[in-house]
Amino acid sequence: MLGPREGLSTDEKAELNRLRSENRVLRMERDLLEIAAAFFAAKNSPTR
Repeated sequence: MLGPREGLSTDEKAELNRLRSENRVLRMERDLLEIAAAFFAAKNSPTR
């Protein structure tokens, strides 16, 4: 008789990969938004 296996199940591995991919995309989007916000803040600065 087999006991419980150590580690993640196939479904858990797939979900982890999906979440890591989503996290990577969200980080890139966040970085892009930070750059855009800095650009527009500098463009609209009254000292310019």
